[in-house]
Amino acid sequence: REAGLGPWWQAGAALAGGVAAPLAAQGLVGAGKGAVNVARKELDALKPLATQSRQVDQQISLVLRRHGIDWDAIPERIKQPMRAEVAQVMDGGGQLNADAVRRLLDFRTVGATPTRGMLTQDPVQITREMNLAKTGANSTDAGLQRLPSLQNQNTVQLLRRLDDAGAANAPDAFATGERVLGALRSNAAASKGRIDSLYSAARDTSGRSAELDGAAFTRSASQLLDDGLLGGALPKSVETHLNKIAAGEVPFTVDYAEQLKTAIGKLQRATSDGQQRMALGKVREALDATPLRPASAVNPGGLPAVAGTVPPSPAVLGGESIAAFNRARQANRAFMQRVERTPALAAALDDAQPDRFVQQYITGQGATVRDVEAMRRAMAMDPLALQAVKQNIVAHLKSSATNATEDVTKFSPAGYNKALNNIGERKLAAFFSPEEIRHLQAVGRVGTMMTAQPAGTAVNNSNSGALLIGRGLSMLDSIAGKLPAGLDTTINGILRGTQQSQALNVPRSLLQLPPPVPLGQRVGPAAVYSGLLATQPVD
Repeated sequence: REAGLGPWWQAGAALAGGVAAPLAAQGLVGAGKGAVNVARKELDALKPLATQSRQVDQQISLVLRRHGIDWDAIPERIKQPMRAEVAQVMDGGGQLNADAVRRLLDFRTVGATPTRGMLTQDPVQITREMNLAKTGANSTDAGLQRLPSLQNQNTVQLLRRLDDAGAANAPDAFATGERVLGALRSNAAASKGRIDSLYSAARDTSGRSAELDGAAFTRSASQLLDDGLLGGALPKSVETHLNKIAAGEVPFTVDYAEQLKTAIGKLQRATSDGQQRMALGKVREALDATPLRPASAVNPGGLPAVAGTVPPSPAVLGGESIAAFNRARQANRAFMQRVERTPALAAALDDAQPDRFVQQYITGQGATVRDVEAMRRAMAMDPLALQAVKQNIVAHLKSSATNATEDVTKFSPAGYNKALNNIGERKLAAFFSPEEIRHLQAVGRVGTMMTAQPAGTAVNNSNSGALLIGRGLSMLDSIAGKLPAGLDTTINGILRGTQQSQALNVPRSLLQLPPPVPLGQRVGPAAVYSGLLATQPVD
């Protein structure tokens, strides 16, 4: 006004002053923060390295605990690079983004390189990175191809991690099935060998010929059958034996009773008639409770006995024989119950084929956690079989991720995670350690973050725009090479470096950024108040 300019010039100057004032204040605030950060760095430099590392560990442990992750259980080789990256955020006075730190842990676990979009899952950042990668892939300039190359390298790393976990040397499904079946059958053979030894020892006892009380047995069996209304359900063969025992037509000895028990057991397993099975069980119950027949007096005259010349009584010998047979039968019963609880073991004894054995009894959804754990126990003595199963499971996961195209570098997180979830963490725990399971799960999560397009992204999946822009950048690059020295370097540096470097700035990705304040909210009020200065003074 003092220079003689009109009202419009004055209003423009006032508006400019109103805009400049808050921006200058913001710059002063930023400078103040910078000074604080510098001072903080100087103070941190005076602290011992152990103290600094402990503080970083405490911060990481705090944010990971929110996701149920124990930082102390993480291997040191993974901790070291994460400490360095988190320390940069803490040096700047920023607050850690817990979700980004958790995602960074997965990337460091599998050895892949994250971008800012992958760690933050910010749709705008992901849009920029993916479109930039597509643009670079359609360009002939190698400097613009850093992001698409990174995508390929990360995919290779995921596949390499699965190879290291066992997929590389995994036997095929048939060979794995043969190994598992061999381990199960070997276990069954060992159990049967112990049972046969117990039966042989029982048959060698001297009390096999001891007589049982046949009358007491038949009375007890008839009473139990009558009480259960099962008299007509007993098979004719067993009923015939009962009648012969009652009539004294057969020597009802310990040996005879054991043979009858064996026959009853076979009939129970062979029948599907519930009434008949219950009737046989009642007869078996009466057999187990039958006492030995009272023995006649060994020395009726009560003459003095000479040491070592008095034989054991028939009752003692019979009791020892019965106990020996009971031990053998109990071992056999325990083995049969284990077979019933382990479908894979039952299939192995039933001459199962190996080609689809692993899929049916381990990786398939029909295999329950309890069945898999029981199978694991049955083959525990064969470490080679356990190793073959582990390798085959990882190979199955890799095949699901690559759709069985091993010679092409691609990774489908949807296919991988579906296969992993179909097996389930509890079944995996039968063969893998907790750390190995975390690694397999981290591979799936990293694969998902590498390709995720959350709501709000605007990725040019058709590649049409990226093709045109890529060709245009190639043309600009060729033109820049003909410009005077300095300009060509500037153009090439901008095209090749700026956005890609920002995308790979991991420490910045770990910051919990405050919500942005719109420019209108920062500038508008100051501009309005400053505009009041443009009014003409009263003359």
